[in-house]
Amino acid sequence: MRERTSATVGFLVAPAVSTMTLALLGQLSRDRVDTDLVSVLGWPLVFYPWALAATLICGVPAFLILRRFHLVDWWSASLAGFLVGVGVLLFIPPRIPPFKALLPAAIAWGGIGAFSG
Repeated sequence: MRERTSATVGFLVAPAVSTMTLALLGQLSRDRVDTDLVSVLGWPLVFYPWALAATLICGVPAFLILRRFHLVDWWSASLAGFLVGVGVLLFIPPRIPPFKALLPAAIAWGGIGAFSG
């Protein structure tokens, strides 16, 4: 029962971590940083359902595969999160020229996936 509860909590928290990270990085990447509560917390609330759906579609199968081989650990979750984060770029192509900035985008999305994994 404890394993199921911790997995459920992890799958609910991971999308929150990724949406908050993207919202904060978006705030820092602009010339002017908006510090009002709506700007900082509004976007994560808007995108949480989408991030939760992506977690359920990509993260749950990765977790089940890792659990099948008894490989659920912090390093395997981070690696799976990185791979899922990079895999997101296959479904949501960035609006950049294909080879100019794809590597930095893949590292950024993979890093956020590893952080939340």
